[in-house]
Amino acid sequence: MQIRHKLILGLTGICLLVGAVGLNAVIQNRVTQRHVRELSLFPIALNETASGMSSALVSSQKTVQELMSESQRSILEPDERLNAQEAVEEARGLLITHIGEFQRHIATARTLIEADLRASRSPGGDEDEIEQEQGELKSLDEVEAELVVYRNNLNSFTDSIESDLADADEVLRESVEPHYTTVVPGF
Repeated sequence: MQIRHKLILGLTGICLLVGAVGLNAVIQNRVTQRHVRELSLFPIALNETASGMSSALVSSQKTVQELMSESQRSILEPDERLNAQEAVEEARGLLITHIGEFQRHIATARTLIEADLRASRSPGGDEDEIEQEQGELKSLDEVEAELVVYRNNLNSFTDSIESDLADADEVLRESVEPHYTTVVPGF
């Protein structure tokens, strides 16, 4: 083999090696950019989800108050009974909607936190961040447990509103509102 062929093969090999290293650097740069973008968007998305949960919970409590007032109106104002009963049914639908929104926001938060936890467990992940994400998942489990209690209180309230308004008022004052006031500050 002539020296010319050896030099050409050597230079071609060096060019291929530099090209492979450059391509690898470009790919790693794009992966890093994507990770940085995801990390910067994660707190924003999680904050939006937490705001949505708070908003849904506040809206549900407002709807509970509206449900109680419309039920009282249907009893106290017989000429407005039909309109009040329609408002009661609308409020029940809204209450179900608000609780559903709250559950959707919890599911979204869980998905975001689990994705961040998976990213934290990847090679080079931070142990403190893994602990933080696990703590957030535990807090989310506690919120879900409180939601079950709150939903049960709401069910007791809506069941009692049909039979006895005094019982409904008692359930509202002794179960729904106290639970709401203890849960909301926890966000």
